[in-house]
Amino acid sequence: MRALPLVLLLSLPAVAAAQSADREGTWEAGLKLMDMSGEFIQGSRGATLDVEGELAWGFYGQYNFNEHFALAGEFAWSDPDYLAKFPLDPNPGQGLPPNTVVTVDAELDVWFTNFKAVYNFMDRALTPYVELGYGWTSVDSNIQDGPADTGCWWDPWWGYMCASFYDTYSNTVTSVLYGVGIRWDISDASVLKLFYGERDTDLDRSENLKQEVYGLEWAWKF
Repeated sequence: MRALPLVLLLSLPAVAAAQSADREGTWEAGLKLMDMSGEFIQGSRGATLDVEGELAWGFYGQYNFNEHFALAGEFAWSDPDYLAKFPLDPNPGQGLPPNTVVTVDAELDVWFTNFKAVYNFMDRALTPYVELGYGWTSVDSNIQDGPADTGCWWDPWWGYMCASFYDTYSNTVTSVLYGVGIRWDISDASVLKLFYGERDTDLDRSENLKQEVYGLEWAWKF
């Protein structure tokens, strides 16, 4: 009797593979978790950027045209640590020693917005799939860009208050992503997906940033 739960668990993939998917004309809305690899980027004039691997969290929505084809949109956020090094140009007027390198150890704020085409290979509840996407990656360095602006106001609780605000170095670039995965339509109302892919981000002044992505998605289907 103790072996019965194990037998049932091992038989789940076979049962799911035999069930029909019933995806046609349905919507999905769910959560996603991604583990992205760290990367080292070589920039111009000896500048380097070392980005650590980090988890990303997000949301996605998808419409299934039929059992095989779907279009999806997703939004995710991550905050990896990074180490940047910038060699300074020699300038005698600045009084800097030769071969001076500025090192920045900080944390990025990264937002991903993507649209994807998805193809499921089988019209079964358990099926492999491939996806191809295009989108935008917005990056905030959290490094101050220029002098701060100070504003003051009267607060009804705390009285007269002042605070400083400043802009940071940020940029938005395009990215392409492609991947493969396994989809399981658990029921008429829920979906579980595991996937592996690569995100290729177009950086203006250095080689492209290519990151491996491992992910898990869970969604409601309606």
